[in-house]
Amino acid sequence: MAEKVFIIGFDGASYDLIEKWASAGILPNFKKVMSEGVYGPLRTTIPPLTPCAWNSMVTGNNPGKHGVYDFTRLDENGSLKFNNSSQVRSPKIWNYLDRKDLKSLVFNVPFTYPASKINGIMITDFTTPSIDSEFTYPQDLKSHILDNYKDFRISEGVRYSENMADKLSYLKSCFDTDNVKLSILTDLLKKERYDFVMFTFMFIDHIQHFYWKYMDESHPFYEHDDNLSSSIMDAYKRADEILGTLMEAYKEYNFIVVSDHGAGPYFMDISMNKWLADNGYLFFKKSRNPLKMITNAIGIDFFVSKLVNLGLLNKLKKISFLKKTFAMSYEDIDWKRTKAYSFGYYAPIYLNKKLIETEEEKKRTEDDIIDGLNKIEDPFSKQPIIKQIWKKSDLYSGSMVGSLPDIIMNIGDFAYCSSSEMVMSSNQLFSKPKTFKSGDHRMNGIFMAYGPDFKKGTNVKDANIIDIAPTVLHMFGIQIPGDVDGKVLKHAFKSESHAEKSVDLEQAEASYTSTTKEEENFLKQRLKDLGYLG
Repeated sequence: MAEKVFIIGFDGASYDLIEKWASAGILPNFKKVMSEGVYGPLRTTIPPLTPCAWNSMVTGNNPGKHGVYDFTRLDENGSLKFNNSSQVRSPKIWNYLDRKDLKSLVFNVPFTYPASKINGIMITDFTTPSIDSEFTYPQDLKSHILDNYKDFRISEGVRYSENMADKLSYLKSCFDTDNVKLSILTDLLKKERYDFVMFTFMFIDHIQHFYWKYMDESHPFYEHDDNLSSSIMDAYKRADEILGTLMEAYKEYNFIVVSDHGAGPYFMDISMNKWLADNGYLFFKKSRNPLKMITNAIGIDFFVSKLVNLGLLNKLKKISFLKKTFAMSYEDIDWKRTKAYSFGYYAPIYLNKKLIETEEEKKRTEDDIIDGLNKIEDPFSKQPIIKQIWKKSDLYSGSMVGSLPDIIMNIGDFAYCSSSEMVMSSNQLFSKPKTFKSGDHRMNGIFMAYGPDFKKGTNVKDANIIDIAPTVLHMFGIQIPGDVDGKVLKHAFKSESHAEKSVDLEQAEASYTSTTKEEENFLKQRLKDLGYLG
């Protein structure tokens, strides 16, 4: 096995699009990898969401073991809290490499904030609250970056809106943000070479979220616009250029190219708590703010749509105050009467453990809810919209299972999502997106590998996102710990035999690093800008 591994992550890169455009000759470097390396779809986590997916990739474990499911969680009082890397219970690839005295450079990999001490360099990702945060290890690297790369920023410096100037500005910023980070990466690699490098580009994912409707003529909200119709293809072309440049510059590495999920259209918001309330599973406190009662009756989406039409939504500095004043929150739920509630991006459902105490009642409640969910109709086709429903035991295992949702759904092939900030973003079950999104996540990301150790022109059809970590450890001669869920993709290699050396690594202990109120505000706005909070 080769001594060096370079993982290139393209967040959100879809196998379907790459296969189509590579075959058409539009992506020559991806085509080269497919003809001279191994390739195939990478099945991601359920749900196909950034926090659980990237953490599953770098740990080799399902969310029931590593413990991170969504961007946010609810505390015992129903208040919104942000998750970060310090909550991950499982060791990551670079933790194993540290024990073998191998040097790592980990840069812009989602959910690495706060930066952890490693044998090498870590620069954190878009979940970093701001440039005032400690986003590097070692810490003095931060001042070097800020002093020498004046255009460096954590995430895009502008927001997408329906204003044409904002559309063009946001698109440019998606590319510019990652271009600066790529410059930093190449400069760091000029000073020192590392045994393991992992860098993630975010521009494909962010562009797909907001520009899908300009590419996809079948989208119900399709818009023809000559300035924007090629935005997504341009993002993949840029990824192809980057791939070719890195493979040419660092030929001593084995390259693994991955994404955390695929992509497809986004249709509408869904307010699952509206359905739970209508069906007698969720109740609100009778003493709640009368303004919220009025707003809830009319619909918070009515007020949001008015702000959008007036062009004020992205200009109002106090939008969070308005939502807190007028929109229902999880603190308004009557927990003494509520049996089930939904919280999270893909509208998963949690049972209220304080109210449902026996396994018999739990099963009965779950089955009743699932029976009702299966009757929900798609607002466009009028056919059942829930494609798949799972109980948590169908998907997850491990010490953190208790913190995960009880019912998980695939709503319209993941084309319908929910706000994680408001209990109900509308007084209707379905409503138009509040965040301008027209694209979202799908199950098939990408797995491609190219280099001296990999087979040529081989289609790997069974790769799962949890297989990446054990496959990398295998390449470094590290025995895979018995509690890792993923498997080594041995059929991707020219030779499957090599000398394995065991590594004694204790289970990681989570010590949650809380964020300040200012950092929470930064994060909340960032996730809204990216369409995850609504």
